[in-house]
Amino acid sequence: MIEDRIRSKQEKLDELLKTKVKLEKITDKIKKEKKKQIERVKDITRLKEEQAKIKAKISEDIHSAQDSVSTEEAEKLLKAAEGIKASKSEKSSVSR
Repeated sequence: MIEDRIRSKQEKLDELLKTKVKLEKITDKIKKEKKKQIERVKDITRLKEEQAKIKAKISEDIHSAQDSVSTEEAEKLLKAAEGIKASKSEKSSVSR
């Protein structure tokens, strides 16, 4: 009778140890996935920061390019734009 109880308790212990091993594997897997997710978030953050830097640089380049355009060139461009606009309005009034 005592041997049966010992055997029963040993089986229960074995079962609990198997459960413990399974749970440890699951927690390890969850920890690894969490680390990967944290790394992905860091990568995304880095990418967004880089995009913001690139946008700022492009904007700065555009502003410096606009500043470097001389007033004479700007006036020429405006006159050319007005000429194009006038020719378009003439074409649209002729075709009506």
